[in-house]
Amino acid sequence: MKKKIWFKFGLRAKLTGIFILFGAMILGATILFIRDMVNQIYVEYYNESLSDIAETAAEHLKVLGLGTAEMHAYAQSGAADERYEMVLMEMQEMRERFELESLYIIYPTGEYTAIWFLDASKKDAQKLGDDVNDYAYYESRHVRRVYETGEASREMDWTKIVGDGDDDGNENVEYIISAYYPIRDAQGNSVAVLGVDKTELEMKKKIRSSLARVTRMIFLIVMLSTALLILFVQIDMVRPIRRLKRSVQEFGEGAPGARSADGARSAERRRDELGEIARTFSRMTDRIGRHIGEMEELSNAYRKLLPPGIFQILHKKSIVEFQLGDQANVDLTVLAMEPKEAGHVMPGLSSEQTFQYINDMLAQTVPAVLEQGGAAWNFDQAGVYSFFQNAASDALDAALSAGRRLQKKGERVAAGIVKGQVMVGVAGHEARMNVISISEQTRVAAFFMRIGEKYHASVLIGRSAAAQIRDLEKRYHVRFLGYLKISASERLEGVYDVYDGDKDEERRNKQRTKADFERGVLLFTQQKHREAREAFIDVLRRWRGDSAAREYLGLCNRVLAGEERGDRVWVEELHNGDLC
Repeated sequence: MKKKIWFKFGLRAKLTGIFILFGAMILGATILFIRDMVNQIYVEYYNESLSDIAETAAEHLKVLGLGTAEMHAYAQSGAADERYEMVLMEMQEMRERFELESLYIIYPTGEYTAIWFLDASKKDAQKLGDDVNDYAYYESRHVRRVYETGEASREMDWTKIVGDGDDDGNENVEYIISAYYPIRDAQGNSVAVLGVDKTELEMKKKIRSSLARVTRMIFLIVMLSTALLILFVQIDMVRPIRRLKRSVQEFGEGAPGARSADGARSAERRRDELGEIARTFSRMTDRIGRHIGEMEELSNAYRKLLPPGIFQILHKKSIVEFQLGDQANVDLTVLAMEPKEAGHVMPGLSSEQTFQYINDMLAQTVPAVLEQGGAAWNFDQAGVYSFFQNAASDALDAALSAGRRLQKKGERVAAGIVKGQVMVGVAGHEARMNVISISEQTRVAAFFMRIGEKYHASVLIGRSAAAQIRDLEKRYHVRFLGYLKISASERLEGVYDVYDGDKDEERRNKQRTKADFERGVLLFTQQKHREAREAFIDVLRRWRGDSAAREYLGLCNRVLAGEERGDRVWVEELHNGDLC
C-alpha cells in the first residue's frame, strides 16, 4: 500500500516539476520576445516606413518636374500660381494616400532662418513664404542637420504636442514622429528639406498588432508544451498497460493507416481469439489506408486545376468546401503575359501543332510564375494570367524570368503588370461551378501586354505595382513611358517600360536616351506639346528605332495640328469595349 501511495506522489512531483520548468521557459521567452519586439517596432517603423515615404515624396517631385531653379524662383517671389497649386495638390494626395499628419518642404534662407515652401498638412497649413518660427531652436536640429549634411535623417524625431485639457484639468498630450529627406540640386547641394509627420497613434496601432502576434506565439508555445507533456505521459506512464483496445481507440480517433503492433503482440502472447481480431483490424486499416491515398491523389489532381492561392483567398482547405457565392475582394498583383510572336505563329499551324506550340510556351512561362510564388490563374491560348499575393516585385521577376526562358526558344515575352483590388468568387450553377475573377486590373494588365510591341517594350508595369517595389530604378532598368487613360473610371495609370530583358543593343539605346525620353514625357504630360516634340526628335536622332518616341512625336504633331485634344496628357486610352 505504501508503495502505491509513494508511486502516486512521485508522479505528482514529476508533473509539477515539468509544469514549473515549462512555465519558466515560456515566461522567460515571452519577456525577451516582447522587449525585443518593442525595440524593433520603433526602429523599423521609422527607418522602413517614414524614411521611405519621405524619399518617395522627394522622388515624386522629380516626376512632377519641380526643379531646384523653379523652387528658388517660388521662394524668392513668394507667389503661388497654378503650377504651384498643382504640385501642392499632388502632395496633399500623397499625404492622404500614406495617411500622414503632415507633408511639407522647408526652404532655409540662412543659418538659422527658413520659410515654408510647401505645406500639405491636415490642418493649420502654412502658406508659401511664411517664416518657420522654430527653425533656429533645438526642436529643428534634425531639419538643420539634414540640410547641412545632405543626408536623410536616420534618428528618431519626436515632437510633443499638448492640446486642450479635459474637464479634470488633465493635459491632452500627443506625439508626432517625423522624418526628413534632402532636396538637392544637380551639383548635389542641399536646397530644401522635405519632411513627413505621423502621429503616435499609428505607432500604437503597430505595437498592438505586434502584441497580438506575441499572443499567438505564446499560444503556440503553450500548445506545443502541452503536446510534449502528453507525449511524455504517453511514453512514460501509459505504455506498460496498453492493450489492443487502446489501439482500436486510436484508430477511431484518426489514425486509420496505422497498424496495432502492440495489439498483435498481445494477441500472440495470449494465444486466443485476439489474434484473429488483430489480423482483421490490420486488413481493415490497409483498406482504409488505400482509400485515403486515393482521396489524397484526387485532391492533388484538383489542385492542378485550381491554383493553391485560390484556397487561401477564399479560406478553403479543400475543393469540397467550395460553395456557390463564395467571394473575396483582395489586393493582388496581376501579371498577364504571352509570347510576342504567338499571334503570328499559331494561325499557320494545324490543330495538333497548335496544342504542341501552346504547351511548349506555357512550359516556359508557368514555371517562372510558380517559382516566384504566383498562381497561374487562367490560360488564353499561349498566354497565362497569374496573380501574386505578396510583393509586386515577384510578378516582375516572374515576367523577366519567363522572358529569358522564351529567348532560348527563339521567342520574346509580352507582359503587363498591374496591382489593385480583385474580386474572386465562385459562380455558375449548383451542378457546375467555377472560380472567376472580376476586376479592372486584369483588363489593364492584358492591355499592357497587347500594346507592348507598339512601344518596343517587353514588360510594361503600372505605377500601382511599381510604387510597391522598393528601389525600383536601382534594381531594374526602367523608363517612364507615360500615362494610360482608363475611360471606364476616368483615371490615369502611369506606365513603366522595364527593359532588363531586351536585347543588349536595345537596352543600351534605351538607357542612353532615357533622360531625354522621360523629359519629353514630362513635357507632354504638362501639355507643353511643342517642347515635348523637340525632345522626342532629339531621342530619334540618337536612336531611330525608338517606336515609343516615334508614337509620341506623332501625338504631338496631331495635337499641334488640332487633330487631337489640346489637353491630352496620356499616350494610350483603354476604352470600355477593349479586351472585354
